[in-house]
Amino acid sequence: MRFRSASSILFCAGAAVFFFLSAHAASPGEIKLEAFLVWGANDAKSPNPNYKPVPPDLAKKIKQSFKWEYYFEVNRTNFDLSKSQEKTVRMSKNCELTVKNLGDSQLSLRLIGKGKPVHYITRPLPKDEVFIYGGNAENSTAWFLVLRQAD
Repeated sequence: MRFRSASSILFCAGAAVFFFLSAHAASPGEIKLEAFLVWGANDAKSPNPNYKPVPPDLAKKIKQSFKWEYYFEVNRTNFDLSKSQEKTVRMSKNCELTVKNLGDSQLSLRLIGKGKPVHYITRPLPKDEVFIYGGNAENSTAWFLVLRQAD
């Protein structure tokens, strides 16, 4: 009788560990994303003391397509999306991003600026690429929304 009880306990403990690991492991099709709201300028001085330089690897990727010399991080947020899940992320009081995971690194992106649709695109976002969308701002500066897969 004791042997049966001990084996039952071990089985239940093993099942609990399996359930715990399954519940906390990344699900198939889940994608981890990092979104940045960035300010671009030719002045090395940040337009706001709370803005800090974007990571060097990201600045290099932005500079490949845009003319500004300096890029400052206004806001950064990380989030996960399971397959078919959609999330809206507020990047500032005037900027929202809605992202839907279509699977196979394919995303649907909607950018809302000042409450109005600004841009909509469906595209793949492989691990080593970034999505950058930007526009002009005052005093020969620009803003950018940057999205990439997080590590």
